[in-house]
Amino acid sequence: PCGDCRQRLFEFADDATEVLLIDQSAGSAQRWSLTELLPAGFRLRPS
Repeated sequence: PCGDCRQRLFEFADDATEVLLIDQSAGSAQRWSLTELLPAGFRLRPS
């Protein structure tokens, strides 16, 4: 996913969310955690 999509996922999904990247033409898939995709993501914390 692009950087903006990664940030949105980071903001609205929980820490256990995994993202699957599937390449149908190559017949391969990769599994990533949100922190692997966006190690320095930003979340607003409720005050």
